[in-house]
This record gives sequence, structure tokens and C-alpha cells, in this order.
Amino acid sequence: MLNGDGLRYEDEFVRHKMLDFVGDMAVLDLPLWGSFRVHASGHALNNSFLRYLDAHRDDYLEEIVLGEARPQVQEDRAPAEEAPEAMPAVA
Repeated sequence: MLNGDGLRYEDEFVRHKMLDFVGDMAVLDLPLWGSFRVHASGHALNNSFLRYLDAHRDDYLEEIVLGEARPQVQEDRAPAEEAPEAMPAVA
């Protein structure tokens, strides 16, 4: 830790990871609406996730128009089943 005064918040590391994830998702340059669960993510994993989304955009991304009814979220599958088996390696 570089901060000589210690942590500013008890959960500062978690806050940092959350901000990293949100910032990394902004690279897609599309508004994302959804729920995300990550475990031990970092910039490399986030980048791999974005590359996967971009490569499979027809399966996972849907354009919506503001002001229209929100799309229905499919909840018949467990979140773990929605994730791909293995993420592609970051190039």
C-alpha cells in the first residue's frame, strides 16, 4: 500500500475493484444495462469479457430506445449457466 495514512475506507479495495470494472466496461462505448457478478476480476479478465461480448454481440447485446418499455430480463437460467465455459485469452 502506498498511502502512508492507511486505508480511507474499510472496503477501499472493493471500491477500487468496482470502479475498475465500471471503467473497463465503458471501453465498449455502449450503454450496458444488466447485472454483473465478478470474482477476482482485473483489467485482463474484464478486457477478455468485453472481447467476448463484442464477438457475440448478437447473442448478448440488444439495442433499446429510451422511453420505450424496458426489455424483460430472462430469469429462467442460473447466472452461472449464462456465462461462457471459458473466456478467450486476452491478446
